[in-house]
Amino acid sequence: MIANLFASQTKIHNQYFPGNSIAFIDSRLDNWQLLFSGVAENSPVFVIDRTDNGIDKITQAIAEYTAEFGRVDAVHIFCHGSPGCLYLGDRSINLSNLEHYTPQLKQWQAAEILLYSCHVAAASGSDFVNKISEITEANVAASVGLIGSRKYGGNWDLEFTTGEIKSANPLAAKVRENYAGILAVLTVTSLADSGSGSLREIINQAQNGDTIKFASNLANQSITLTTGQIEIPVGKNLTIDGADAAGLTISGNNSSRIFLLKSTSVNPTTLTVKDLTLEKAYTPERGGAIATEHQGSVNLENVQLNNNVADKGGGAVFIAFEGNLTVNKSKFNGNTATAANDERGAGAIAFWGPNNLIVKNSDFTNNKGINGAAINSLNAKVTIENSTFINNDTTTAFYDTGKSNPFLRGYGGAIYTDRASTNSDATSGTIQIINSRFEGNKGRGEGGAAYLYTGTQDNVVISGSNFINNQILELPNGGAPGNGGAIAQLNNAANKGFTITDTTFANNTATNSGGGVWFNFAPTTITNSTFSGNKALSQTTSGNGGAMAIGGPTDIINTTFANNSAGWVGGALVASANQAVSVKNTIFANNTADNGPNDWNIQQHTNRQLTDLGGNIQWPAKLTNLGNDYNATATITIADPKLGPLQDNGNGRLTHALLAGSAAIDAGVNTGAPTTDQNGKSRPVDGDNNGTAMVDSGAYEFSLAAPEAPKIEVIESSNNIVDGTTTPLDFGSTNVGSIITKTFTVKNTGNAALNLSNLQLPTGFSLVGSLPATLAAASQANFVVQVDANTAGSLSGELSFTTNDSDENPFNFFIAATVTTNPGTTDPGTTDPGTTDPGTTDPGTTDPGTTDPGTNSPINSGTNNNSVVLPSDSLTGGSNSDAIANNTANFSGNCQEVSTPTFTLNIVEKILNGTDLDDIITGSDIPEELQGFGGNDFIRGMSGNDNVFGGDGNDILQGNMGDDFIDGQAEHDLIYGGQNNDVLFGNIGDDILFGDLGNDTLLGGDGDDFMNGNQSNDFLDAGAGNDTLHGGQNNDILKGNLGADILFGDLGDDTLYGGAENDFINGNQGNDFLCSGEGNDTLHGGKENDVLNGGSGDDFLSGDLGNDTLMGGTDRDTFVFRVEDGSNTILDFELGQDKIGLASGLTFDQLTIDGDQNNAVIRTGDRLLVSVNGVDVSAMTADNFTLV
Repeated sequence: MIANLFASQTKIHNQYFPGNSIAFIDSRLDNWQLLFSGVAENSPVFVIDRTDNGIDKITQAIAEYTAEFGRVDAVHIFCHGSPGCLYLGDRSINLSNLEHYTPQLKQWQAAEILLYSCHVAAASGSDFVNKISEITEANVAASVGLIGSRKYGGNWDLEFTTGEIKSANPLAAKVRENYAGILAVLTVTSLADSGSGSLREIINQAQNGDTIKFASNLANQSITLTTGQIEIPVGKNLTIDGADAAGLTISGNNSSRIFLLKSTSVNPTTLTVKDLTLEKAYTPERGGAIATEHQGSVNLENVQLNNNVADKGGGAVFIAFEGNLTVNKSKFNGNTATAANDERGAGAIAFWGPNNLIVKNSDFTNNKGINGAAINSLNAKVTIENSTFINNDTTTAFYDTGKSNPFLRGYGGAIYTDRASTNSDATSGTIQIINSRFEGNKGRGEGGAAYLYTGTQDNVVISGSNFINNQILELPNGGAPGNGGAIAQLNNAANKGFTITDTTFANNTATNSGGGVWFNFAPTTITNSTFSGNKALSQTTSGNGGAMAIGGPTDIINTTFANNSAGWVGGALVASANQAVSVKNTIFANNTADNGPNDWNIQQHTNRQLTDLGGNIQWPAKLTNLGNDYNATATITIADPKLGPLQDNGNGRLTHALLAGSAAIDAGVNTGAPTTDQNGKSRPVDGDNNGTAMVDSGAYEFSLAAPEAPKIEVIESSNNIVDGTTTPLDFGSTNVGSIITKTFTVKNTGNAALNLSNLQLPTGFSLVGSLPATLAAASQANFVVQVDANTAGSLSGELSFTTNDSDENPFNFFIAATVTTNPGTTDPGTTDPGTTDPGTTDPGTTDPGTTDPGTNSPINSGTNNNSVVLPSDSLTGGSNSDAIANNTANFSGNCQEVSTPTFTLNIVEKILNGTDLDDIITGSDIPEELQGFGGNDFIRGMSGNDNVFGGDGNDILQGNMGDDFIDGQAEHDLIYGGQNNDVLFGNIGDDILFGDLGNDTLLGGDGDDFMNGNQSNDFLDAGAGNDTLHGGQNNDILKGNLGADILFGDLGDDTLYGGAENDFINGNQGNDFLCSGEGNDTLHGGKENDVLNGGSGDDFLSGDLGNDTLMGGTDRDTFVFRVEDGSNTILDFELGQDKIGLASGLTFDQLTIDGDQNNAVIRTGDRLLVSVNGVDVSAMTADNFTLV
């Protein structure tokens, strides 16, 4: 309901009183808070965040406001604009995509729409505004000039209107006077380096807070700078967004930087760049593509930075002191900063802290630098998440005699950090690397993938990541010998901690020590991690720790060390003698040490005994009895853990699985063990099937495979039927000759095929179609049973069928139904002479047990026939649920509509009447009639099969539980069916109907209605007016009937009829049948295998995904296909009249056409796109095709 949106809004707007207007403010506007504060308090105001789908947010808010308070008189929208374009959250709407948003715009029900955006109606923008007016049927006002501050030539006048505008600007006059920005999006129209329409010129024109866009005709082209870098002045916060010109590149022409962001501590400035490629920039200083000055901040979103060069550092980006950098969904490739051999020589990003450096969902490939080929960070709080670092390289570095820190070169093949905070920071800093991948990176000195130096106030967190095939080499002529093949974590004293969790180090190499990880002083915890195939190569006494070299107090828990090797000792790890190192639930398997040129065969796994906290396993045992040879601990279990190969065993993390019979299964200690393994599976599991769940040793938790067997579930609607149930499942009551059905879903939740056979039914019931014979594991299928309704009487008995589920064979339960003689029905389109005008009925209740001629419902008499019944001329079987389950019956192309159900009112025991005021009426657990009469009422039926009538006024009606009949009657109503099988009738007015749970019937009546069946098999008939229908889940029937309607089948196998006028019909998911009826209609099949019939009129038919069957019907039709569509069939293509539309870049030149005199077969490559039946292939020329 609207309360959901308003609740969040009132947290900002302290006072809210429903009025007749509603306002929206886009948060990308400069100082939007001032605008927000200035909106009149009787107008609810919504903020559209930059990440919102602004169009959807406006649509939802208007619909909910209308449902709660009635029709909106005026909608005020404040956002950035340009000629013929509005920018709303993360969406832009313009003439080229207006048709796509038409379904939403049709729901903007308001008398007036006022667009406060710059230049929207300028030039051809007037066509855009007129089109919005046409779609929404509202009078629309927009500006030809600038909206906003007079200082920049703006005002608040909307010079262009499509009709009379009565609404005033909702902003207070003082706010309009004081607002300093303009509501413009500036557009680059030229590829030139300078001059009119160029990027350089538009930046000069831009004001603080502006967004700069690019004309769509610049897509896939380059802007080449020839007159030097583009400077962005102090205080001019800009967004440069290339989304409208996909593939646009800005080049520095290998001679200049691209952007210099001017900034000061007095006026810090921010630049945001989106959806662009920045390449071939050069500077002899820092920051090839982008550089900032003091406290300048940069945001990069979906940006590619390729082949940029900065001699001193930051080949792509340089952030000066006290700035910030946020990178998301971006790529850095081939950027270089090596020429100066500078300590801050970052190949891609150089960051001078101490603020925040955040990198998410980004890739760094083939960058070259001196320290940190991808990232070099000074004093920054670093977050790296869901990113990849591949083949970055700092091996160009050399020992720089005469320079400060001459040895500090080549460190961190991908990442180099120099502390995470300054000593003066109020809080310590964190370097965190989460769910990222480092592969093939190479450095010199220390840290093949990452060199992470911290202050004593900082900490390092590595989680959920993979470090693979990274390498650290010696820095010749006095530098470090090559420590930490993947990571070197260094500090001058103990820091606040070094944590490694759920991370794999595999096949990393160090020329000296610590093939995987090398660290010093840090108190370290390693959990759920895998070290496999890492190598410390040196054959001297320093070639230690194939996987790890430990220089701080360390706890290792549930970790696997396998197949690591050292040139000297400690194939798995080497630990300093003065550091406490404990291991718990950890595996040491097949680690080796060469002992240099000697044949000692000592210290293969570790260089000393570690503290044993239980659950540890080693294989093989130490190879000698020498006094200086050790097992990993004094009490470790010597046994073969039987490890599988290193592979992805879940969550993208490489681990060694435990094979059956492994000594590590259930060998661990539960106390203090993690609750999941490295791949995210729960711990502990009873892996040896002895009845006790114990944690496994190592990073992987073994579980026994479930035996292969089928497992059956049978579901009717939302009811999970228990095998052997003797309480009958009631089909309900029907009249003689009116068949009713139920659809049963059989699910196989096992891991082997489920076989079904030998269905037995009681007398009076029969199977529609066939019983599924076999269901694959994890699949489902339906079967349909009908009540034959040949003679009146009560029917009951056992439904049974044979299965190969040993626990439930046969599967059986009881069913029942009642067949009665026809007592007569009530047509929802007429007025029953037994009803009373809701405006004249005397308030009060009627004594149960009597029949009041002034009520709508029979009281304690007659037969309860509220179940929905379809006449016999409907689809096969003649009933609602049967028609839905068998919509393939119309696949021959028959477009005869299913008849709208008839129904009878419920028998009630009590009547509750409202007044002509605004009433709240709540029913009870018995069947009741609830009548609102006048006023805006809120009525809830509660339990029982109720009849609910809204009367006059804008009412909210809820059926709640039971099979309810709900009639909105007059005005604009919001109707909820609730549980069970309900009938909802909007009647007069623009109503909103939600079926909710159960097999519901929704009847729109007059007016422009919004209808959603939601769950189960529903029947929706829009009636008159321009309506929007959503089937929701399961198999539904939708009828547009009169008016220009929008129909969405949503989930399930649906049947959709457009009816009269020009309709939009979309089957969405499932095997759907679409029939447009009269008018010029648009049909989209959606996913899976659909049948589309255009009926009469000039129709647009697109099967979309799946193998679809299309019939245009009469008149001129267009059949649309894309290269990614399935294999389709056209049954009635008319040469010289119909067209085949080619969409999404598909062209006639890509097609191969063959066939014979009776059929034309059209392919793209070797794949069948469409078969055109009844058409001679020789007549299929380019004239029959069109681009759409």
